[in-house]
Amino acid sequence: MFRKGVPYYSLALHGILVLLAASTMILSTQVRRLERQLLPPEERLPWEAGEAIEPFPVAELDGTPTLAPSAARDDHEELLFFFTTTCPACKENQKQWKELHRRLGDQVQVVGVSLDPTEPSVAYREAMELPYRVVTVADRQAFAQEHELSAVPLTVHLGADGKVLHTRIGILSDQDVTDILARSRVASSS
Repeated sequence: MFRKGVPYYSLALHGILVLLAASTMILSTQVRRLERQLLPPEERLPWEAGEAIEPFPVAELDGTPTLAPSAARDDHEELLFFFTTTCPACKENQKQWKELHRRLGDQVQVVGVSLDPTEPSVAYREAMELPYRVVTVADRQAFAQEHELSAVPLTVHLGADGKVLHTRIGILSDQDVTDILARSRVASSS
């Protein structure tokens, strides 16, 4: 049954260590969730660095259903810009988002995710002359609740593996733009 010379307590200790390691992993995930809940809403990030974002349903502005983000599926970096068409800070942030698109758009998938219905999103894209792709979520309230999205504008930078490199709520500063460019595998390789 057991190898000669291996005490029973040694096998039991190994089993206990495996259980403790698994419990530690589970508890650390629960602690991170609880820490998020204790933060004021404007400081809660829906996704932390290192987390993978599960693709969520969106629609192109022509109504075609699709999924975002696509970074992990297509092996490319991706920038997601979450906004509403009535948000003054989102409008102000367009300058920085356009700059990121100008600097990275040929090699990084840049997507604006509107939390508003299609019609106002189309009008907003045209009025703001957005150079990047814009998609809409089906249900703003459900999406915000499911992803603990408490504020916009929200910028999410994903690596080619689909994991979050950086998340920022609020208007991007020039330093934020510089940091995103520095963090980008694409920008640093060119």
